[in-house]
Amino acid sequence: MYSFSPRDIKELFYPLTTPEAVTAVYGQERMDTRVPGGRERVRAWVLYTDAGFWKVFSFRFLAGAPFDEAMVQSGMRNVVISESTARRLYGGVAVAVGKPIRFNFIEYTVVGVVADVHKLSESSYSDIWLPYTVNEKYINQDARGDLEGRTGPCRCYILAKGKKDFGRIR
Repeated sequence: MYSFSPRDIKELFYPLTTPEAVTAVYGQERMDTRVPGGRERVRAWVLYTDAGFWKVFSFRFLAGAPFDEAMVQSGMRNVVISESTARRLYGGVAVAVGKPIRFNFIEYTVVGVVADVHKLSESSYSDIWLPYTVNEKYINQDARGDLEGRTGPCRCYILAKGKKDFGRIR
């Protein structure tokens, strides 16, 4: 599913009890990324999402862990990065966890590193995953009430417990 407002996600989809998990993705963009004080700049795909994302899509964590619901709700600047991004910026996977990373002059902390995702996995592919609550566009639109309509920039994905639940979810 896609093209929902954050209000729809919060009111209609997050409260569902039949699915195993629900996630919202608030958008994707290319950004220049670097380690504070480092010279190398990496152009990376950044995907904004929530804690449910890690339950709906399958990722293999090589180090650290995903950001959780408390981190998302508090707007903590924690990120998960891909293995290739960790190697380019930090020289390895395990050393990246707990280290700072910078986008648009704002510093974040790497909390997890996942095995690279194939580009054909268009719903979950990225180099870097951030909580949508750190996205300035989302924050500004939410504060102004621009996200109150019934359509919007969010895609919603639902993981059913089994085939028998499809009808109930619909």
